[in-house]
Amino acid sequence: HNLANNEEFYNYVLLPMTVKFSDGSFGALMEAEVYNYSGVSLRPYGGYRFGLNTWAGAHQFHTFCVKEKVTTPWRILTLGKDLTALYNNSIIHAVVKKADKDFSFVKPGRSAWHWHVEVLRTIERSYQMMVDYTMAAAKMGYEYNTVDGGWDSWLVAEEDGKELSVQESLKKLVALGKKYGVEQFCWAGYLGNPPMLNPNSFEERGDSPFSSKEILDIMSDCGAIGAKIDFFRSESDLFSGVELYEILADYCADK
Repeated sequence: HNLANNEEFYNYVLLPMTVKFSDGSFGALMEAEVYNYSGVSLRPYGGYRFGLNTWAGAHQFHTFCVKEKVTTPWRILTLGKDLTALYNNSIIHAVVKKADKDFSFVKPGRSAWHWHVEVLRTIERSYQMMVDYTMAAAKMGYEYNTVDGGWDSWLVAEEDGKELSVQESLKKLVALGKKYGVEQFCWAGYLGNPPMLNPNSFEERGDSPFSSKEILDIMSDCGAIGAKIDFFRSESDLFSGVELYEILADYCADK
């Protein structure tokens, strides 16, 4: 960040934030064990000064309500002589509790992703587009393809001259990808493109077309390997910010 001195900015930086110092060393600001408490972003003041902020873009520390026992999170500064040392710092593993579920099903990998190409070139989204991206992922040796926003309306395949339902189309795409070693991720979010989810409840739809549980069940039943969940609300809203992360992760582990 090249921030002017003595000038307050409206933008903000999400953690973790990595910085390079004048002597060539590196540091990173991050947080851990954020349970029943607000996470933070960093609000730039200029002159390389930052303040803790619990509301994206706001000019004050936003209030939030905690439940039952209050345990503040770790706010962490790590330092290393180079990026390798910074990356291999194990402090996060030392301060967080061990997972009480088996998350060995999580397999890191590379994914084809159409969003930026689509936005920059206004390419119409379609089932055939996802077929093309899946085949491109296979050719490049990528493990995944991501079916991004709006797929619950435009992911429509044809079979024997008839249009398939969106769920049947997703199953067909999943089956095609598996032949070439490419699994499918599907998008959902609490703002922006459909499928839109209710940020205030995991199981209830509320005013939204889907609940989080419902959309995860649809993805799983169709054979998708995972979900890309986007646009969480402010972390000062403890349920739809921090707590919902845990609920989603636990449910995916159970699936």
